[in-house]
Amino acid sequence: MDAFGDAADASTDASGDRGGDVSDASDAKARCTGPTDCAGDGGTNVCDVDAGTCVGCVANSDCTGSSHACDPETKKCVACVKSTDCQSSAPVCDTAAKACVGCLKSTDCPAAAPVCDASVKMCVGCLKTADCSGAAPVCNTAAKACVECLATSDCKSDPARPVCDTARHVCVKCSTDAECAAKLGADPGVCLSHQDGRCATAAETIFVENDTSKCSDVAGMTGRPDKPLCTMQPGAALLSTGTYDVIVVRGTVPAGTWTLASTTGEISIIGQKSAFLAASASPALSLTNGGLFVRDLQISASAAVGINATGGTLRLDDVTLSACLKGGILLGGAAFDIKNTLITGSGPGTQGSTTWGGLFVSVLPATGAKSLTRVTIRDNKQVGLTCVGAIAGSGVFATGNVGGVDVNPSCGITPCPTEGPTCGAAMRPAAAP
Repeated sequence: MDAFGDAADASTDASGDRGGDVSDASDAKARCTGPTDCAGDGGTNVCDVDAGTCVGCVANSDCTGSSHACDPETKKCVACVKSTDCQSSAPVCDTAAKACVGCLKSTDCPAAAPVCDASVKMCVGCLKTADCSGAAPVCNTAAKACVECLATSDCKSDPARPVCDTARHVCVKCSTDAECAAKLGADPGVCLSHQDGRCATAAETIFVENDTSKCSDVAGMTGRPDKPLCTMQPGAALLSTGTYDVIVVRGTVPAGTWTLASTTGEISIIGQKSAFLAASASPALSLTNGGLFVRDLQISASAAVGINATGGTLRLDDVTLSACLKGGILLGGAAFDIKNTLITGSGPGTQGSTTWGGLFVSVLPATGAKSLTRVTIRDNKQVGLTCVGAIAGSGVFATGNVGGVDVNPSCGITPCPTEGPTCGAAMRPAAAP
C-alpha cells in the first residue's frame, strides 16, 4: 500500500509538473516580445511590446501604401487620423471613416471650386445658382460648375451677346431673327448680325404694314407694332428724331418719296412676311449720306430706278429687285457691299449717254467698299452690269440681259458660269407685286 501510494503521489506530482509546463508554454505563445512572434498573422504582424499582443501597427512607420497612418485606438493602418496624413488630391481627413476626402465643409474648398458637395465629399464649382456670381452667374448642376448661361434667357448683361451657345454655355452674338424672336418676342424679332450682333428692340424700330385694320399714317403716329405705318412715307420724319434706326416692313408696302441722309449711323430696313416695297415715279429707296442696310426685301419701281445711292454706304443682303423700269440699282458715288441679291426684268435706264438695265456704277466711291458677292443679274432690258471703272466681284452671275452684254468689261469682273451655292443669288425668287 505504501509502495503503491508512493508511486501514485509520484505520478501525480509528475502530472502536475507537466500541467504547469503546458500552461506556461501556452502563455508564452499568446504573448509577443518582438516582430518575429507575429509574422504571418496577416494584418496583425507587429508586436505591441507593452501589451504583448500582435497588432496592425504601433506607429505610422509600420504602415505603407494608401493606408499609411496608424490609428492609435484600434492599432490598425488606416488612410488617416488627421488631415496632415492626407495628400493634396484629397486633403481633408474624414475622421469617422478614417479616409482622406476632398472636403467635409465648404471652408475646406479652394476659390476655384468653393462648394463642398457633401454627397461625394468633393469640392465643386456649385450645387445651385445661388453659389454663382460675377461673369459666370448660373450653375450648371449637371457639371456642378458655374457658367455664363444655360439658356438664352440667362444672357442679360451684354446686349451685343444676347444668345446662349448651349454647347459652350457662353453668351454670343445673335445669328438669326428666330433667336431674337424667341428672346424678345416677334416685335420686331430682328437680329442685327450685320452690325454688333444684338437683338433689335421695339423701342428703336419703326413698323410698316399696310393692314387697314390697324395701320395709320396720320400725324403723330410712331409706327408701333399695334399701330404700324401704312406706307414708308412718314418714315422720314420719324427717322429724323434720332430715336429709330430699324424699319421693319411687313407684307406689300408702298414706298416713300424721301431720301435717306443719315448722320447718326446705319439705318436697317428688314423685311418680314414676304415684304415687298412698291414704288412708282420715285426710287423705292434713295441714299445720299450715312449708311443703309437692307435685308429680306423685294423691290419694284414701275416708273423709276429701284435703288438710287449717290453717297454714303449701301449694303444689301437677300434682296430682289424686279421690274424697275428705269433700271435696278444706280450707284453714283456711294460705297456699296451687295450680297445675295437678284436684279431682273429692269431697265432700260439712261444716265448721261449710258443706257443700262440691271446695275450701273456711274461714279466710283472715293472710299469704302465697292463689291458684289453672289449676285444674279438676269433678263434685264439693257446691259446687265455697267461700271465706269473696276469694282470687286465674287460669284456674280449674269445672263439673258438685252443688248448682248451681261457684264461690261470695264467692271473688271469675270462672271461665274452656273448658278449655285457660290455663284449668283440662286436662292432668291423673282419679286412680284
